Amino acid sequence: MKKAMKKTISLLMIVLLLAALAAGCAPKENTGENAAEALVEQSAAASPETPADAPPAAEEEALPGDSGQNPAEAPAAQVPAEIPAEITDAPIEPITLNEQVYVSPSNAFTVNLPENWNCSESGQYRVDCHNADNTAAVILRVIGTGYELTQESFQALAQAELVNQYADVRAYIELARDLEVGSVVNQATWQEGDVPWRGIDRFVRSGPAVYYMTFASTQERFDAYQPAFEEIFQKTKLTSSAMSGAPLYAFRKEFVSREKIFKIQVPTSWSKFADASLDRTVVEGFTSPDGRAGVQVAIFAKGSNISQETKGVKTLEIMHDLYGWDMRVLTDKALPDGREWLTWYGERKGIYGSTYFDSAGTYLYIFSVIWEESTKSLYKPVLDEVVASFAYVQ
Repeated sequence: MKKAMKKTISLLMIVLLLAALAAGCAPKENTGENAAEALVEQSAAASPETPADAPPAAEEEALPGDSGQNPAEAPAAQVPAEIPAEITDAPIEPITLNEQVYVSPSNAFTVNLPENWNCSESGQYRVDCHNADNTAAVILRVIGTGYELTQESFQALAQAELVNQYADVRAYIELARDLEVGSVVNQATWQEGDVPWRGIDRFVRSGPAVYYMTFASTQERFDAYQPAFEEIFQKTKLTSSAMSGAPLYAFRKEFVSREKIFKIQVPTSWSKFADASLDRTVVEGFTSPDGRAGVQVAIFAKGSNISQETKGVKTLEIMHDLYGWDMRVLTDKALPDGREWLTWYGERKGIYGSTYFDSAGTYLYIFSVIWEESTKSLYKPVLDEVVASFAYVQ
């Protein structure tokens, strides 16, 4: 009897032990308390096709954070572990629009700006507004294009401006891009420091100009501010006739050549490209939205000191590779700062150019501006300003 009870108790203990082990190994329910969902939907705008007579080897620069992945493969946005208390605890003040309409100095646009925001003009074609704690912004700028761009060229301009606008932010994710005739609307999120932001960029083509409006705020405030952002956009009035004769592509950014030899100022609306197909030579540059003018910088790495003879021979070799075997030098002049200046014509490509070259240590640099004869009156003033901005990096 005692043996039977001991056996029964032993069996009972084994059953209870197995049940406890099973309970401990069972998967726990995921409550989702520590999960953070991120929008990763991306819509990449189609890159405009480069005209056959445009500067060669154009490769459009991708937006920051754009790895070329499909939406399902794109990495989720980084969610900061902690947002500064002064931002999270501050009450969200509603946006009230100023009843007094702001008129740009150029008369190219009128807009009802937010009341009690800090607003400043940058020349005749741009106004920037920020709220008191710099957690929201409204920016409006007008870009002179000289004539009404085709839809393809207009989209190329918008892409170049977006690349420039968000070049320095972190975790950039394009949520949506809506393309219509004469309109591009881009929605995105990004991070500035550890703070997530969200914004809408709107581009409107109107005659010889493109209007570019940015509405942005910290992500937690965006939904509250979006109705006012939309109201500002709807009330903005554009007067494209005021842009006739306005300077073309007046907004510029600094480009520093490889090896930090020199720097120039180039239009923010021109698409960046790069080409490393030539032997020991990297070509970078910027192309106008219509592909009919451009800036190119070629850096040749010789690996040893470059003689005067080698400098001239190699420069012509690279220029023939870039602009055609029939490229013909029209003038050749030595400049006081040591550079050599060539003007030239490429008959097969139908392009003219002005090229400046010199050696810097073991490198040869070739800096060129290019245009078509039919667009000389349109683009030459812009290209002359780019040339005048040349300065060696100290």
